[in-house]
Amino acid sequence: MCRMGILPGREVGRCAGGAFLILALAVGLAKGELNCKVTSLGKVAADADAGSLVISPDGRHLAYVSKAGNKKRVVADGVLQPEFDDIPEAGLTEAGKTPAIRFSPDSQQVAYVAKIGNGMAVMLDGKPGKICDKIIVGRFLFSPDSKHVAVVSEVGEKNKERVVLDSAEGVIYDYIEDLLPRFSKDSQHLFYIARTGDQAFLIKDGKAVANGASLSNLTFSPDAKRFAYTLRNAEKWQVILDATPGKEYDSIGNNLLFSQDSAHFFYTARHSGTDVIVLDNKEIDTQGTISEGVYAFDPLGVPAYVVLKQTGWYLEHGKDEYGPFGNLYGQAMFSGDGKHLAFATGTKDGSERKMIIDGKEGEHFDYFPGDVEFSADGEHTYYLAEREKQTFAVVDGTAAKIDGVLEFHFSPDGKRSAMSARRGEKFYVLADSKEGAPADATYGIVFSPDSKHLAYLTHAQGKMVDGTEQGGQETLWVDGAAVISADEIGRLRYTDGHLITTVRRGKQWRIRVDGTESQPFDELLVGGDVIVDPPAGFHVLGLKGGEYVRIEGEVPGK
Repeated sequence: MCRMGILPGREVGRCAGGAFLILALAVGLAKGELNCKVTSLGKVAADADAGSLVISPDGRHLAYVSKAGNKKRVVADGVLQPEFDDIPEAGLTEAGKTPAIRFSPDSQQVAYVAKIGNGMAVMLDGKPGKICDKIIVGRFLFSPDSKHVAVVSEVGEKNKERVVLDSAEGVIYDYIEDLLPRFSKDSQHLFYIARTGDQAFLIKDGKAVANGASLSNLTFSPDAKRFAYTLRNAEKWQVILDATPGKEYDSIGNNLLFSQDSAHFFYTARHSGTDVIVLDNKEIDTQGTISEGVYAFDPLGVPAYVVLKQTGWYLEHGKDEYGPFGNLYGQAMFSGDGKHLAFATGTKDGSERKMIIDGKEGEHFDYFPGDVEFSADGEHTYYLAEREKQTFAVVDGTAAKIDGVLEFHFSPDGKRSAMSARRGEKFYVLADSKEGAPADATYGIVFSPDSKHLAYLTHAQGKMVDGTEQGGQETLWVDGAAVISADEIGRLRYTDGHLITTVRRGKQWRIRVDGTESQPFDELLVGGDVIVDPPAGFHVLGLKGGEYVRIEGEVPGK
């Protein structure tokens, strides 16, 4: 039973254990202030581990670890979870630090590893799962539909491993090769590769469906209905597609590829010194050597690959062949609709390179730092190029000399473009062939959904004191005009045609929609990145008066 308590600006029910039940909020508005609903997510615990804070995928919930004397507990949206001897942290690796806490994909459940007696368990919403000898932090995951949890646990003193699905224990192996098992995208199946002795096993739904000296490249089709993997026995390799073994080869390429519609499948292989493409289980003789990693499906499901023949390099795209060339660099690039093709060629000695787009050769350059970008309608292109130590931005085949590019964007309708470019020590935005004001940095370019409006940020650098910038200013520009300046401005987004961002002046943050700002907050989490709720809503988490809060609102007039 809860007893009610009224606190300034909100009504809160306090329950047993000190948890907060949020019932309602009343926020007074200043004149012209952005209307926001502010929901308390609990006072920040005195012994909170700030580095443990995680935010749910939908950006509406948060959880963190706090100390309770010699014990630890998780606090989720202000609700105190049970206390444990330990809630272990993951070690720091080159990939970063794995969070101790995980939210389910639907953001409705919280899970973490806790030490219980001499064992460990994954806690799910405060309730323990199967108690295991040991669980490594990070080696558990939710299914995509959030209904299942799979855990890799260690067993006994020899640290053998098994997978526990919900509370069902799997077979014990020497070790599970995958860091994590893999659910199919529809959550109906769980796969992983395990090893005992000199044999690897593919496990599907708890049962071994294949074994060999090596198993790798487990790949799922986009529709989640098909899967494939590579199997090695002795010195021969083969691909298993939908449980059907393919032909044995001396070697198989690193990539197993499904088309976007899941209807087609292909990979590269080598047999007796000959490279072949295997498309839907049928061999295609390439009459040459295939470069690893430069083969793919186009968006329409037609395969493309680069091959070196006796007469030179060729690009094969379905029934079309392009070449010979002295060199081909990277793989074919396609517009989103699959109707436009680009690829980079060069002389045999590599001294000159050209981009070919829809069969038309561009200017020669020394180097292409990146890929071709197509507009959404596929009718326009952009790429970066270098020649004689000069950088060029090439838009629709026309090269413009610049010193560097930070960002480039096409508008949603494909008819406009904007880039953040550098000239000397200054940056500027070049949009529709018009230059914006120079600044120490320009970034955050965004077009409105109807392509009519363009917004971006500039930065005026302050003084550096002991390695920290002081007095810097950011300015928001919309359609070529400076709108506001502040100490810090967050990511720019459009929702229902309205521009939304966050603004920091001094130690206070506000949410800003067009020209209207919210009440101040002490901090906005995730760098003040507001999440848009179509068609006209938004939300973000923050801090106010030592309390975590969820801030929600709609654009004015909605």
